[in-house]
Parts: sequence; C-alpha cells; structure tokens
Amino acid sequence: GGVKIKYNNEAQANLGIVLLADTTGEGQWETLQTFYTKAPNGSFSYRGLKPEEVRFATYLRDRWHNKSDTLITTIIPLFEETIPKTGYSALYLATDTYQPVESQYPIEKMWDNDIGSIFASKHDTQTPQWFTVDLGYTVLLSRMKEHQRHPNYTYTGSNVKSFEIWGTTSPDPDGSFNNWFKLGEFNSYKPSGLPMGQHTDEDINYAYNEGEDFEFDSDLFPDVKKEVRYIRFKTTATYGGGAQVTIAEIAFWGQIIK
Repeated sequence: GGVKIKYNNEAQANLGIVLLADTTGEGQWETLQTFYTKAPNGSFSYRGLKPEEVRFATYLRDRWHNKSDTLITTIIPLFEETIPKTGYSALYLATDTYQPVESQYPIEKMWDNDIGSIFASKHDTQTPQWFTVDLGYTVLLSRMKEHQRHPNYTYTGSNVKSFEIWGTTSPDPDGSFNNWFKLGEFNSYKPSGLPMGQHTDEDINYAYNEGEDFEFDSDLFPDVKKEVRYIRFKTTATYGGGAQVTIAEIAFWGQIIK
C-alpha cells in the first residue's frame, strides 16, 4: 500500500527526506510527506496508495535548505488491506504472558482503537515474554504497526525495544512453539537517534501518534508468504530493561484469504 525509503546518514546530520509523486502522470509533482531524521540509518514508509503505476521522487534537504539531486523511480505499490480489528481476540495459551498488572490494562486494550489506553503485563513477569492474538481471518501479512505508551513514557521504561512475530494457523494447545514459524525480528526505531531520556516532537509523533511500522521481509524470512491466523508477539527487550511490557495499540495489514 505504499513506498519505502531507506537511507544511510553517516554524519548524523539533521535532514529532511522529501517524498514526491507525479500524481497526474504529467510531471506535476506533489509533495507527499517530509521525514526528519539525524539517525545514522533507517527507513520511512508512506502508505495508503492504490496498486497503480506512479512515478515517485525523493531528495534530501538540510537545515539551510540545501538540496541534493533528486532520485526518480516508477513503482506499483503492492496491494494490502487492513485486517479488521473487529476480528481480533486474545488466545490464552499456557506459556503466554497476558495477565495485566491491574484490571484496567487488559490485553484487549491493544486493539480498542485508542492509543491512550494500554496493555501492561505484571512487574514480576520475565523477558522474553509473549502473548497470542487470533486475527479472526486467515491472512497473508505484509506489515504491522505498534504504538508505544503515552509520550511521557515513549522510548523509555517498559515500552518494547525489540521483538519477534510468529505465525500459525494451528497453535499447539500446550503453548509451545510447535507449528509456529517466525515472520520477523524487529527493533524499535527512533528517528532522532537521541539517547534514552531525550526525544524530539518527530520521535513522539512517530512512535506514539503514527505508530512504528514494521514490514515482514520475505527476503530474510521466506516463510512470511505462508497463511496465518494466529500471531504470537514475543518481546525480547524493553527500553528500561525490566520485565514488564506495555503496548498501546497494534494493527496488521495484508491480504485476507478467508
């Protein structure tokens, strides 16, 4: 449903990465979005596009409005659709960590379409820990989004720093990883590249308001093309290094098979 820009910024300069599209096909370029970063490397995505051939362009801009050359390419964005959250439900397996630290922070808060509410596991849990979600549909997944906790806590504490996503159509009732296959390994990304405890408005907008995007890379994980219905979210590290995990919202995109 979109285009992705990858970059290297060895000098860690404050840059604007400008994305444009020839929306009419007649050379009338429209700015779609400008991404801001000083991180040494990373990627940005722009979503919500139709699977139609379009010319896209991008260039770099520094704080003094100096501009780089412009890269232009023609792309057909892949088709994807939102997997409706109305189908999501928790699957409570024996080895999962799903009990909330308090009753107002249950696992269902992660798909209530409210980034102001959170799931929070107990403080005496262990990392790594995981929970399981029934998506309600059999799907081929293309990407997911995860919103961190409220800006006062973003990129700190029990927010997820690294995690894995596993999938299956037939989870083993004993809670083991039998029948599961790995869809991806992911690290949280901070556009500014600032150390923990420091952040910019762009950081907060990315992690909390917009949510962090994570793509299921079929080059690294060929199994991604397999159909799944159940998702296992395995947290391998939090920003604060503690055992508790907090997540405001999750969402998935792909193609619904049935």
